[in-house]
Amino acid sequence: MIFARVYLLFGWALLLAGHHWNPSSLEGLGRSDNSGRFLISDDISEAEGNEASQILIATYNAHLLPPVASPFAGRRSNSNYRAGAVAEHLYQFDIIGFCEVFSADGSKKLVESFSTNRDVGYQVVRGPGRGKLRGTGSGLLLLSRFPVVQQHELVFQASSRMWRDGRKADGLATKGVLHVVINYQGVLVDLFLTHLDSLSESVRKKQIEELANFILIHSDLDRPAILMGDLNIVGPKHGISSEEEYDAMVLELSQTTRRRLIDLGSQLTAGTSNPIDPGNADRIDYIFALPSVGDATSLKGRVGLAHLLDAKVEEGSLSDHSAVVSKIRLPLNSR
Repeated sequence: MIFARVYLLFGWALLLAGHHWNPSSLEGLGRSDNSGRFLISDDISEAEGNEASQILIATYNAHLLPPVASPFAGRRSNSNYRAGAVAEHLYQFDIIGFCEVFSADGSKKLVESFSTNRDVGYQVVRGPGRGKLRGTGSGLLLLSRFPVVQQHELVFQASSRMWRDGRKADGLATKGVLHVVINYQGVLVDLFLTHLDSLSESVRKKQIEELANFILIHSDLDRPAILMGDLNIVGPKHGISSEEEYDAMVLELSQTTRRRLIDLGSQLTAGTSNPIDPGNADRIDYIFALPSVGDATSLKGRVGLAHLLDAKVEEGSLSDHSAVVSKIRLPLNSR
């Protein structure tokens, strides 16, 4: 019973009142068809004098909870179907970083759906497993079309706890970071996927410090890096000032990692915490670029949102989050 209660927080969307959203529209990178699938349409202009190529990256909180948590944690119907349907929306992407893939059955179904009838297979990398005194693993799962040449992981020491933070604390989940290095046509790229605490700002502050040091240790300043995932920190939307916690996160990550942190979604006017009404949702899922030091053009990108709408799911979408999707330019002369 205690374990189940911990997952109450996972399914709660941050709903705000007001704006009516047209589900046929999407923010930023392209457009959607009637099913909510995301269609890539925009090109990125390449910097003059620098050979480059483009990759497609997405991050998505899939809301695939363990069976024991489903009746309590913002229950979303038809988990098995939802896991299998994700690929129909995101199969275009070269790199996909998933959060909240806690369910073993859901994880298997999701991975199988991407490997069925696809021209190019994915390498599958899973984040930290269940830690000591934790009820489940990290829920982190990364798919890559490109070779993974290194892998590291971190379990956050800081976490919210029921006896300290109340019954909504999610400390029984093994929150942490997954790091991989991919090789894309000779370009090595650091990818970091994380999911921060959903309840406590003070815990998130400590986790960000752990994350920043992990990035510093395991990345190379001479190659580009990407940070993505569900950070549970409300960020600015276009024309709206950023919040104090967001600004503190950007400062900590930039100073500790010794490189510039670029929020590729800073121009979005919609959020990710409610795919049914993204105009009134909070932006809590991100893709950040960390260009290689001394090369201001090492990463350029466009970012949009994919809402993964599906009429076969009672709630209308495959998760209680929208996906953040991006087209990013990589310089082919980086190493």
